[in-house]
Amino acid sequence: MSINISQNNRSKEALEAIQNYLGYGSIYNVRKDLSTYVIRSIKQINNFIELFSKTQILGAKALDYTDFCKGVNILNQKAHLTGEGFAEYKSLIAGMNSTRTVFSKDINPTIKPLQDKNNTTKED
Repeated sequence: MSINISQNNRSKEALEAIQNYLGYGSIYNVRKDLSTYVIRSIKQINNFIELFSKTQILGAKALDYTDFCKGVNILNQKAHLTGEGFAEYKSLIAGMNSTRTVFSKDINPTIKPLQDKNNTTKED
């Protein structure tokens, strides 16, 4: 499991800023026009999750992030070493990012509705 953030090389400085801010991860030139920032260490991934647990993520990426966190939790508990845990892990991974077919916000109870400056919930 890894975290990958890709940018056109015109925006490679953004990846470098992320790496400098977090203090970990690596940047790779994937193609002549594309670079990717990668975090592979489970310890660093857990640090990343802790940092982003205070952030509201919107849209399909919020669903992917929730599934990603569930997958990391499976790894942290070593449940992936059992048949049932491995199947759950594979199912989560298979349904993320470009392969996502379920887009219900009900899946993700940790994502809170947007609130305005008066702390009233904004309607969709």
